[in-house]
Amino acid sequence: MVYLLKKNFPPIARVRFALNKIYGLGKFFSNQLCDQLGINSNFKMEQLKRSQIDKINRIVASYYITGYELTKRINTDIKRQISIGSYKGFRHVNKLPVRGQRTKTNSRTARKQR
Repeated sequence: MVYLLKKNFPPIARVRFALNKIYGLGKFFSNQLCDQLGINSNFKMEQLKRSQIDKINRIVASYYITGYELTKRINTDIKRQISIGSYKGFRHVNKLPVRGQRTKTNSRTARKQR
């Protein structure tokens, strides 16, 4: 197992796809990071050197918020919107779609949480 960014990865996983599994890192950023470090698209996690793992950790920690810190920030933002009484906060409290979606027919996933 390769331990990277507080998460274990199987050694046979490709680096570009394994970085997608980290909450807060998407396909675009993982590709950009691999290109910046010169990691081939067929590289597996077991082929990474210790220096490359340290560089990935350093870059992600300095420029991006990931994992638990990101979920904590999202939850505090939602609580702040609720406390100030904004429209988005009202929608969160009532478990309705927040971003302007219609509710007559297509909000089954939002209404299911009730």
